[in-house]
Amino acid sequence: MTRYTYHAPLDPDCPAVRAFQQSVDGREDARYLWCGPELTEDFERRHRAECERCHVHGAVHMEVRES
Repeated sequence: MTRYTYHAPLDPDCPAVRAFQQSVDGREDARYLWCGPELTEDFERRHRAECERCHVHGAVHMEVRES
């Protein structure tokens, strides 16, 4: 049985999102410990709750993913 999940992406032009992506890209521990996805998911949840711009962007560009 195929399961689907919804994902609301953050606005890639948001300054906070850009800063986060740059900080994760430069972290050696995220790359070698494979904790990048966990860091990203946690940041997305917290940031979407605080940033109206990213909240609206996610609602407009909702993605359906196969899980």
